[in-house]
Amino acid sequence: MDFSPARKKIFWVIVLALAARIVLAAVYPPQIWPETARYLTIAQRFVSGNFDGYLGKNVPLYSFLLIACGFNYQLVFIIQLAMGVAISVFVYFIFLRLTRSEWIGFFAALAYALNPGQLLFEAAYIPEIVCTFWLTLLVFLLVEIVAGNLPERWWSYSLLGLVSVICLLTRPHYQFVPALLLLFVLWRWRAQKRRAFLFSLSLIIPVAAGLGPWLVFQYKHTGKAEITTHLGITLMYHAMAFIEYAPESYGGVKQILLDEREAYLRDTGLFYGVVEAVVPEVMDKTGMSYAQVDSTYLSMALETIKRKPALYAGSFVRAMARFFKPTWYSKNFGIRVVIAKGTLPAKIVAVLYGAMQMGLVAVFLLFPLLALVGGSYRPKSLLDIRVGFIYALIWIAALIQGVLVLGENNRFRASVEPLMLGLAVWFIAILAARWMKQRS
Repeated sequence: MDFSPARKKIFWVIVLALAARIVLAAVYPPQIWPETARYLTIAQRFVSGNFDGYLGKNVPLYSFLLIACGFNYQLVFIIQLAMGVAISVFVYFIFLRLTRSEWIGFFAALAYALNPGQLLFEAAYIPEIVCTFWLTLLVFLLVEIVAGNLPERWWSYSLLGLVSVICLLTRPHYQFVPALLLLFVLWRWRAQKRRAFLFSLSLIIPVAAGLGPWLVFQYKHTGKAEITTHLGITLMYHAMAFIEYAPESYGGVKQILLDEREAYLRDTGLFYGVVEAVVPEVMDKTGMSYAQVDSTYLSMALETIKRKPALYAGSFVRAMARFFKPTWYSKNFGIRVVIAKGTLPAKIVAVLYGAMQMGLVAVFLLFPLLALVGGSYRPKSLLDIRVGFIYALIWIAALIQGVLVLGENNRFRASVEPLMLGLAVWFIAILAARWMKQRS
């Protein structure tokens, strides 16, 4: 069979992605995380119809996947591995369209397909890989629409809206995506107001249809029409470092947090895990519901941050730095532990993975600065509206983590990482072409 060069490359992307996942399934059993129990409990509540004690802190779609699979963990694992192969294909076509280079598309796809950090997410019963699938599909569809490979009609924007609401109901960190899509539509069709209105409405309707019932459900069972009752808890991760400056009006809650923070520091060397760990104690001693504790945390964190903005700014910078660290880079698990305690082959893989990740992330961060000062490093394709959308997607995700969450895992980055590394591969190709031109 005679394949065109493009077909040969996508063929090898699929073969290598499949091979990596077959090896993973053979040597690494899928992992149940502490968080998995939350999604399982929610799934069981939906099956039984019993929502007594429901907290409302997780979105539902990963739980729906567990229900659809009949709570068969092996089937969930297979689906997540299949999603990993599909993501590799999406990334290939995204960067093929943006750069018109089969090789850039090929290596961008391999940066995901053979990425150990992403493979471990595919083998974990948590929603990161599912969110990555939907988010990458969304960017793929948007790129194909602008390229003219999908008709630019009302239904194509409705499809984008549907995928975006599925994404945010899988990982609430990405609840900004529908708004970003709306800005994309308004900017793209700014000269044609009638089309801008039609396509905007086509985008908004499926988002409202998907999000509205969930907000009604949340209000019915928690008293708060919010996507999750978790905002106060996430912001408290920052304020926990200097919670002793909280107003005395929060005395009871403040004292519980202070006492447990010292215990956590002694036991783990960390402090932010205490924020969620003490919620049952706070509920028991104050009589508040989970949603009320979250609201109290939110107001308490905001008051504390107002009093010590410089401390919060330092915490924000640390959170942003964590976003760009290699995935699975933590004191208590991941590549640092492997390097310290693993076997020699495992250490080699961990070092190579960490070096590759840090190198590609450095290119992603530094190349735009080079492009700003050197016009020859700025091909017109970089000014494409689709590239702007991808950049906005990555940086808004980073800023939301920085503003709201301080933690040692960068799982918020996982779903935009394929796009980030793909851009880095493209930038390296631009630098290599420039260097070769100078040599000749």
